[in-house]
Amino acid sequence: MLNKTVTDVNILVIFYNEEGVPIATNWHTVKEPIPGGLAVRVKGTVDGSIQELTSRRISNFSEQYERKPYTKLEFRILDFRIVE
Repeated sequence: MLNKTVTDVNILVIFYNEEGVPIATNWHTVKEPIPGGLAVRVKGTVDGSIQELTSRRISNFSEQYERKPYTKLEFRILDFRIVE
């Protein structure tokens, strides 16, 4: 755990299919300061086809998918800046 405030955090989110193969990525940058030892939530969007490949249908009779993916997601912190 990093106990220093950071900013300009670059995050890569990787979406996997049921077989564990990467199928899409999404890039986020958090500009605001994040105090040491804490986390923030980020929002993002992906194409609807990614949701179909990573989420279950709400029911057998529905075309809607759960918001929560059931396949693997990976979050990679690629870069950040320590605030002095």
